[in-house]
Amino acid sequence: MKRSCIFCGSDGKLSNEHIISKWIQKHVPKLDNKSTGEFWEAKSSPMQYSNSLIAGDPLSMTRRIVCERECNNGWMSTIVKESQPDLEPLLYGDWGKLTVEGQLRIAKWAILTALVMEKTLQEQVTEPAEYRHLYNDKHPSAGWRVWIGVASEDTKTIWQHRLFESDCERYALIISCLFVGRLVFMVAGTKPPPLLNACRMPAGTPLMEIFPSPTAGAAPPSIGEDATRIAMMAMAASTNSAVSFQRMMTT
Repeated sequence: MKRSCIFCGSDGKLSNEHIISKWIQKHVPKLDNKSTGEFWEAKSSPMQYSNSLIAGDPLSMTRRIVCERECNNGWMSTIVKESQPDLEPLLYGDWGKLTVEGQLRIAKWAILTALVMEKTLQEQVTEPAEYRHLYNDKHPSAGWRVWIGVASEDTKTIWQHRLFESDCERYALIISCLFVGRLVFMVAGTKPPPLLNACRMPAGTPLMEIFPSPTAGAAPPSIGEDATRIAMMAMAASTNSAVSFQRMMTT
């Protein structure tokens, strides 16, 4: 069966899309030569998980999942290029130039990255309509929220993807956490979108919201990997959701 583009649905030539923007490789140290993907299911008793090795540096990982002409070399490239001037200084700890408009550009890049990254994971739950919405509008739907922070130390985890089940719907809350160098991005998506109003970042968590409500001010305090897990669980609790998650880490 011929594969189609995850965004526009075209069955034209597919491109090897970099999961994490290629330009970032020049600014973040190369990771180990393989990564481990883990999937945990909290509904099972006792909790079960599986893992598999993925060859190559995770930062240079590619997948043939988007069309070359319309998406990869078109609007997706525009989102990446527009966010780079805002994102690059943050990789070096320079937050002084970050504007409200810059935060929105970075948020679009983070959501795009989360959507592409999900297609590499075992469990894929984001509705196809979210991919189509970003393709059509070139702007995220109302069902997303994005925070950014400073990682307290270099971590071998580059991606955490948690899927939270509500009482009425399977995987009503999806939270992805991406570590890029000393930066950490948390991307939350919900279905239906109004559930996002109940999703609250725990008080005192050193993450700064950049979408849909950008935050004026200096760089947030640093945050550790354990703290991101706690924040994810607390947000799930705010929506009365159970949890399962996928995690990708270097070995």
